[in-house]
Amino acid sequence: MSKLKKHEKKNNIYKMVAVAMLTAIAEVLYMLDFPLFTGPFAFLKFDFSDIAALIGGIFFGPLSGVMIELLKNLIHVFIKGLGSTMGFGDLMNFVVGSAYIVPFVLCYNEFAKKMKKSVAILVSAVIGCLALIGIGAAANYFIAPLYFKYFVGQIITDEFLIGYLSYACIINVVKGVTLSAVAYPIILVLVDKLRKVTKL
Repeated sequence: MSKLKKHEKKNNIYKMVAVAMLTAIAEVLYMLDFPLFTGPFAFLKFDFSDIAALIGGIFFGPLSGVMIELLKNLIHVFIKGLGSTMGFGDLMNFVVGSAYIVPFVLCYNEFAKKMKKSVAILVSAVIGCLALIGIGAAANYFIAPLYFKYFVGQIITDEFLIGYLSYACIINVVKGVTLSAVAYPIILVLVDKLRKVTKL
């Protein structure tokens, strides 16, 4: 086996191990979710698990970040079950998490080559937040009525849908801003140091 193939094999193994570790971290953070509202919209919860997926995306590409999001939610369903919403919360968590991570990673990888790292992070975070809020709103608007009708057996009224979308948008705004605030120092300070240690 050539040195190049050995190096590629070593990197692939390291990538699989790293993705598995980040998935485990994401799952722990996901299990620590908490509601921001009470009443009928208490199932809308906030968590920091997307940070682990974002780091994975920056190191190994956006698809790895999406994979971490997917595995995290599948594990969460396996551990906690589908719940009263038949896994709708996990589905939306995957959608909005991926909507934030993919544009963030793609923009950061491009902008970091052309501008200061701090500015690249901020611009990428803004784009990621806008994508999260926009895609999250669209997904909830189109998917929620169908999902609850066919999987939960409930018909969502227009009044409930409008209220739900309002609360979902609020939590997505909070989610995007908070994730970006937490991700900023991590990417600015730790990512390059981790690259040097891991030689990735």
